[in-house]
Amino acid sequence: MPERARKPRQLQLLLGASSLSIVVAYALVFERYIPNASGHLGHDYSYFLLQLLDGYFWSHGNGYFSVPWNTPGFCGGVPKFSNPQALYFSVPQLLTQFVDPLSSVRLTFVLFGGLGYLGFFLLLRRVFSASPPAAILGATLFLFNGLFASRMLIGHLTFHSFMLVPFLSLALDERPSAANAPQRSFEARCLDVALAALIFAYMAMTALAHVLFQAIAIVITLALLSGLVREDLYPWRIFAVKLAIAGGTAIGITAAKLVAVAHLLEQFPRTLYVLPGIESPAKLVSILILSLFSTPPLDWVHETVVNARWGVGYHEFEFGVTSVPFFLIFVTVFLARSQWATSAKWKTMSGEKRACLAALVLLLLAPLALNFYQVGWNAFLKEIPILANSSSLFRWFSVYIPIVCLVASLCLDHGPLLSRHRTAVAIVGVLIVIALNLTRDRSYYERQRFDPNPVIGAYARVRSGAWSPRVDRIAVARDAAGGEALLRYRNASLARGESQLLCYETLFGFRLENFPRGPLREGDVMQEVDGVLNLKNPACHAYPEVNGCAPGDHFTSAQTTEAAALAAYRPYDFEWPAIQRAGNTTSLLASSGVLLTLLVCGSRRLGNLVRRGS
Repeated sequence: MPERARKPRQLQLLLGASSLSIVVAYALVFERYIPNASGHLGHDYSYFLLQLLDGYFWSHGNGYFSVPWNTPGFCGGVPKFSNPQALYFSVPQLLTQFVDPLSSVRLTFVLFGGLGYLGFFLLLRRVFSASPPAAILGATLFLFNGLFASRMLIGHLTFHSFMLVPFLSLALDERPSAANAPQRSFEARCLDVALAALIFAYMAMTALAHVLFQAIAIVITLALLSGLVREDLYPWRIFAVKLAIAGGTAIGITAAKLVAVAHLLEQFPRTLYVLPGIESPAKLVSILILSLFSTPPLDWVHETVVNARWGVGYHEFEFGVTSVPFFLIFVTVFLARSQWATSAKWKTMSGEKRACLAALVLLLLAPLALNFYQVGWNAFLKEIPILANSSSLFRWFSVYIPIVCLVASLCLDHGPLLSRHRTAVAIVGVLIVIALNLTRDRSYYERQRFDPNPVIGAYARVRSGAWSPRVDRIAVARDAAGGEALLRYRNASLARGESQLLCYETLFGFRLENFPRGPLREGDVMQEVDGVLNLKNPACHAYPEVNGCAPGDHFTSAQTTEAAALAAYRPYDFEWPAIQRAGNTTSLLASSGVLLTLLVCGSRRLGNLVRRGS
């Protein structure tokens, strides 16, 4: 092999080995909390791990690709597909076809962590032309971001799709071409759009309220940064077209889900909670900075946040990328301040770049504005449809995570002093990031007490054929005195074949404020009293008008067959409104179109590469 060819191959092997070592170190740092030393998980796995078990119960008897419109597993029967937090069509649920729910969570954690690392590395290399050391450091910073780690540790499984954001940006951004290099082909752009559409759709299916809208803001922000740092003009028209087509296609793919969610939220709007915020702009910025580069003291956060209906958790302010990027940015700004002040580039900045800078500043101010508290402003935010269903908007701080990681990488490549020692600085930076995460106090997660063993046991019984999943009883959580109580881990009754009457389901409010309990009671689900069974008809929750019922209605004695089917995790007949049928058809057609695009454009792209290589 010629010497010139050997060196790139050696570099690729070195980059691959280094990256693999970093991801392995990441897994070793965090997987000891899934479960923790006492064998327990974060408290919100009492919701999501049971959701995975519930999904497995459905797929076991109906096949994974059968849509679970309803489930008997919680609250005496609820809609499942139309629940915004349902994770049925997701990687964690798919993995339960092969491993138990706890193992699925562990695999999801490592898999999406690795994808986030790879995506950010490629984004830095291909879009921002970063050097290998800067790309590795930036990817490491993004991998160890506090949002993904903390939310996965506490049990917010919907946040796993956040790690796909780099791939989304990579697909939509038009890469700068090298001198005399051809522009991206039509087939390549088709594949870009198809990939972006699938990621958008995945986020809508798994994290509609938690990740999707922040991801859109991040993609636009990164495009603005790309426009600022590029020497040539940014192809905004191409970016806008790709974003519009990908977004429209994603809406088509998820039309069935979006229509179903809209119908359900129309019956059970999540507008009952006030939005917390911070009154002092200085304290708001301080909390943001501490959240990104350290951890704000929780007591101080509690004192600073106003208008909060619920206590703020430790994990809700974990966005940290460690102090390493702060150091890199500070050193670069300090050393280059005089150079920038006299630089002709700032004085001769084009109108397009000035517009990019202005739009970038506005976008970066948006998460701060959403969490600034003033009575009139807060009331206005509560009128905006998407925001009105939230109980907190602090998750919007996640927009800053990839921005900080990217800027730190660019500082390493272009800073006056750092660029001369970028390899050494990158190595030290990666080691510091790992060391800081390894030694960080995470006693909060060690104190979590949700026991996953009943879920694993129920999964094993079904998997071995020892038990056919079904719900026979309605259970009621009770305190030591025997009274009904909203116990933290009450949903675990599903592992015993029981549907928890006082279920933990945020669709009805954290305290079940909107739950239409009606005649639901503890006891056998097929027990009949006054002409109704002890099981709710979930179709009445989502589509009451076309089914001639009201939200919360039970199956009647004339619907024994339908009730028995639901209790045994089998489909039953109910009516859809015309718009839901149209949404179902649209999803089928759009999904088929994307698969066909991937097949045709992918094969043509592969053929072009083969011909070019030969």
